[in-house]
Amino acid sequence: MYMFSNAKGIITITQQDQNSVMDKAANKLYTYEVYNQGSGILATKGSLQGANSMTIDLTSLPSGTYVLKLFISDTQSETFKFVL
Repeated sequence: MYMFSNAKGIITITQQDQNSVMDKAANKLYTYEVYNQGSGILATKGSLQGANSMTIDLTSLPSGTYVLKLFISDTQSETFKFVL
């Protein structure tokens, strides 16, 4: 399980389960997609190096409500809704 927090457009993703996928694959590359919730349009996407805590800088996006989807494996993802 993952905890998402938003501090003025800097999204921090922290693992909550010590036996999680991130704990076992610190060097794995995770991908993410951010969608504008109103339009459903992909606003940005990228990748993150696996760690106990990861950050995504989304301060360049315009104000609005967004959905972040973090792909953990081919069959597992986590979703987080946030407002900028």
